[in-house]
Amino acid sequence: MTLYEGYEFYKNVQGTKYDKNDLVVKEKLQEFRNNLGKFTDEIFQNKHFLVPFEKGMWQNSGNFTKYMWNRYKLEKNNTNLVIYFNASIEEGLFVGIGLIDDKLNDFEKLNLTNIYNFLENECKNINHKDFDSSFNTRKFIVKDTNNFEKIDYDYIIRELKKVYLKTIEKIYKDSNENIKKQGIYMKQPLNQILFGPPGTGKTFNTINKAIEIIENRILSSDELKPKNRTVLKDKFEEYKKAGQIEFVTFHQ
Repeated sequence: MTLYEGYEFYKNVQGTKYDKNDLVVKEKLQEFRNNLGKFTDEIFQNKHFLVPFEKGMWQNSGNFTKYMWNRYKLEKNNTNLVIYFNASIEEGLFVGIGLIDDKLNDFEKLNLTNIYNFLENECKNINHKDFDSSFNTRKFIVKDTNNFEKIDYDYIIRELKKVYLKTIEKIYKDSNENIKKQGIYMKQPLNQILFGPPGTGKTFNTINKAIEIIENRILSSDELKPKNRTVLKDKFEEYKKAGQIEFVTFHQ
């Protein structure tokens, strides 16, 4: 089964009831998912060194999904900004850039409209004869679905990488400073429970979370690196001495 045939099969099962005992349908959809993953890894990871973030599923909770997202990041970071390939039954096949809306961090929730406006504005001048972006400037829909494997995606991906970098630089890099300047304070839930067996990082993450609450910010990925652990622990101790943190251990 070719990748295009797999996509057509994926579209055709929509509206039918998923039967977990139907091994033929299951095997075909799993084959399509695997082949799509190899295809997107080739155009995003192998050619442009994007980091795979997650692959979409053909079923969820016993229902056929209506789209299959394969998401990638330009680098490992603590944002939810991704460049993706989407196999959708409603919009077709398209490449785009955006946020994972159900995984937004506090900063992204506060700045959601600004981030999307920035992305759409930066993408509006990206044009390619094989893609249609008239519906949404940050979504590049494949015009010739039958031959989508043969299309050259390099230009679109290169331009989206530039937009990705610019978004990190202009929107995310000074996020903590921007929050302070705008007088915006993140709503940190103060009653939080970190649970798990010994050795899973509860104390480790308690220090991180306490600092984020006091300083009204999100710790950067660089600050969370093991080499910077001592800095965070020292800062935690300073806040304890100042009376801003009480560390109490309960034993059962």
